Amino acid sequence: MPFDEGRDAGLLELCLSEYSGINAADMDHTVFLIDEPVGLIGLGGKAQSAVSNAESGREDEINVGSISCLYLKPDFRRMGFGVQLVGQAVSDCRNLKKEKLRARMTSDSPAISFFLKHQFDRIDEQDGFCLMEKNIRNW
Repeated sequence: MPFDEGRDAGLLELCLSEYSGINAADMDHTVFLIDEPVGLIGLGGKAQSAVSNAESGREDEINVGSISCLYLKPDFRRMGFGVQLVGQAVSDCRNLKKEKLRARMTSDSPAISFFLKHQFDRIDEQDGFCLMEKNIRNW
């Protein structure tokens, strides 16, 4: 469901308590269990003509979307909700004709195993950050 700052304020507050540098403008979708919001995802790269990755010196074409934030309430982790959020990101990015989906996180993030499990590959690791990528092309 699309993120709604009023309705999802409590969930955003929980997200901010664990991760800094995130705000409501970063969020795109909320996942619910019955009527309770349990997770958020933010997507980047929607309107960019190119994404420059200064750490690796690589220049990618317009075909790359990115996950800027993926958050689940702690009690709802490891229950399959995270893959729903990734699925929504894949769907949104495919609709925008993106061929790849990326996520960047700290090199020691527990999220790395989640992304590896869902067919993301490590494509770069520098300065304490890991860049992961999934091929989402379906045409």
